[in-house]
Amino acid sequence: MKIIKYDSFFCRDISNVLNAVPFQQRSEISLTLNTFPENGFIAYSLGSPVGIGCSDVTPGKKRTNIYIFVLTAYRRKGIGTELFSSIVKQGKSKGIQHFFCEINSKSESSFFVEKIGMNKKYSSDRMIFQGTVPQSTEMFEKYNDSMFYDFIRAEGEAFLPIRRRTGAEPLILQPTPNVRSFLAKARDDYFVLRKNGKIEAGAGCFKGEISDVFVSAGLQGQGIGRKLVEKCIVHSKNKGYDPVFLNVVSDNIHAVTLYRSLGFVVEKTSDFYVKTIDDNSIYS
Repeated sequence: MKIIKYDSFFCRDISNVLNAVPFQQRSEISLTLNTFPENGFIAYSLGSPVGIGCSDVTPGKKRTNIYIFVLTAYRRKGIGTELFSSIVKQGKSKGIQHFFCEINSKSESSFFVEKIGMNKKYSSDRMIFQGTVPQSTEMFEKYNDSMFYDFIRAEGEAFLPIRRRTGAEPLILQPTPNVRSFLAKARDDYFVLRKNGKIEAGAGCFKGEISDVFVSAGLQGQGIGRKLVEKCIVHSKNKGYDPVFLNVVSDNIHAVTLYRSLGFVVEKTSDFYVKTIDDNSIYS
């Protein structure tokens, strides 16, 4: 068995492996390889490609997402472990300390990720709206660029506890040019509530995905979150998006209960695993 660095020269070999990958994972691997080709590795056995591993390692980050796939007939032979080792060694050389991966809940992949020493961090539910479209409210304003810094502040404060618990990076949401550019692009699909000129709640529904739903601590329990989600459902449906969906941390009971009451149902649950590498690791 041999592990080599990915190169565009090996695209045909990569295709032979990718054809066996489930669609969603295939899309993620393909996007990662196209964006970060220098972070790809191919496993060969007797000259044939049997596995692939890649990551979104970027200088300056402390964490990275990893993707590993091995053809069924070659599993439990140490190939996945060797691919993981190659990813970790490269990541460490660029300052990465935390390696994350996402797998379908209760899938056979959990055996592999636990075997290589990854620990489950949290689970996330993808929920699809299947309820009756609610009445919308006009209590919210559309986002505009003049709100950018206040929006990031308010969202950052609201999401700090859950970002700390899930290991999100950065811990405090930062007002980066990329975030500002996205919000400018999606400005017609984001809504905020302001009190005394200060943003206290907000949510987005870009291309049918509801996200960034937050309400400041002082206004929670007043039904504002429900009205925000209802606003996003109506807005998404009016723009023709189907399905309307969202992702929520599974043990965020208050949010999950709210979404269920509005007609969302769980389509799938994903488990997120992490491995933190220190300087004394066997992967050094």
